[in-house]
Amino acid sequence: MFGIVVADSWEYPFWPVLFSIFVLAAIGLFVQKARLVALGVLLFAFGFANQSFQLRFIPETDLRNFVAEDPQIVSLTGRLATTPEHRVSKIDAKERWRSTVELAVSEIEIDDATQNVTGKVLVSASRRLAGSYYVGRRVRVSGVLSRPLIEHAEGMFPYREYLSRHNVHFQLRTKSARDWRMLDEAVPPSMPYSVRFQRWAREALAKSLGEEDDSVRLL
Repeated sequence: MFGIVVADSWEYPFWPVLFSIFVLAAIGLFVQKARLVALGVLLFAFGFANQSFQLRFIPETDLRNFVAEDPQIVSLTGRLATTPEHRVSKIDAKERWRSTVELAVSEIEIDDATQNVTGKVLVSASRRLAGSYYVGRRVRVSGVLSRPLIEHAEGMFPYREYLSRHNVHFQLRTKSARDWRMLDEAVPPSMPYSVRFQRWAREALAKSLGEEDDSVRLL
């Protein structure tokens, strides 16, 4: 944990730390008296190296190498890395749904030019996505791609930093159902048991309550 905290605030070359991990592992393996100390330092070095790699090493195919800082209209192809989460609010007595889901991107199209890329994007829809969308589905979505907002005042939630820690560096905002297209309808992947259980639990709760209230619908 301490190594992760230090890596967040102190930039240091990744490879020397990785080399030190192997040295410490060798010391701990062959020198019994130094084994406990070597183990503690090894845990620190491993946490530091892993966090440094995640924060500062950018592969050639990473989305960040292909997308400008300004918002752009793009089309993304990939697999859903999560099952959509839903939020509902009431404005003027009308329900407004919003869904968000992480997409593991494999291809991006900008101005009719297509590139193979890697990276995750947080995709949002101003509606409740259908139950056919779940983790593992291959989709193509179009919308406005942009960087997450940064906090403008002290004490505000650092949303961009939060997403970055989850290896998400962009958001895609979609407008309508036409922006979403399923690419594996002929042979869809099996639904994970966790998703099946969640939906079964939602239906069971709705039956016991006699209706599907807001808390149940958000499951």
